[in-house]
Amino acid sequence: MQGSNDRTWKKIEERVDGREEEVVIIGGDWNARTGEEGGSINEDVGKEKNRRSKDKTINMEGRTLLKIINGSDKEGEERTYIGERGNSVIDYVIGNQEATEEIIYMKIGKRTESGHMPLEIEIG
Repeated sequence: MQGSNDRTWKKIEERVDGREEEVVIIGGDWNARTGEEGGSINEDVGKEKNRRSKDKTINMEGRTLLKIINGSDKEGEERTYIGERGNSVIDYVIGNQEATEEIIYMKIGKRTESGHMPLEIEIG
């Protein structure tokens, strides 16, 4: 990624760096396609479930996202963007290990006037 994307990743790294003991959750439109790669989901203590996605494509932004933050949403199988040129999974809720322990559920909400679906999480 070049230009403004590089600056964005640098800002994210600066804000997250040194917060290992805190819950860090970041969400939004990453334009990152990660296919079925990514972190696993903690279903129960000691059990993990691999992430799955209807969007099998991985792009450069997706590779960068996978390198920087190990995390995934709990309903990664649903598409988060619906547009004239197709559907994809490019919107994510991601977080550090502390965040995955605090997230009770995550779901993709109903469509709004945007092509991006709202991502909803509940933390405990």
